[in-house]
Amino acid sequence: VFTGLYYITNQGTNIKLAQYLFGLIYLVFYGLVVMILKKTEAVPPFILLFFTFASYRVHSIFALRLFNDPVAMLFLYISVYFFIQKKWLIGCAFIQFCSFNKNEHHAVFAWFVLHPFA
Repeated sequence: VFTGLYYITNQGTNIKLAQYLFGLIYLVFYGLVVMILKKTEAVPPFILLFFTFASYRVHSIFALRLFNDPVAMLFLYISVYFFIQKKWLIGCAFIQFCSFNKNEHHAVFAWFVLHPFA
């Protein structure tokens, strides 16, 4: 992922383009979170609006610092969305993309998500 980003941004010199790409990932990420929360009916709809505007930390991680966690978490939430839809094979395929991150917290998160289904 980041090798492709490196080449797309002219060997890392076009930071603004990288921020726009992470902004797009940010919007897709929030769309997935909202769809998951709506599907599970975990929170009332008005909370979703508060959730969107109150997450300065998430905005900072995505748009300013360009860490690798947003990309891994995007793949994780895509897999959770497919698990909720009971499309296990597609969900398992997307969860494999989380493994490029050195931190193992994505695997722990996935275990807690999938454990009730086991």
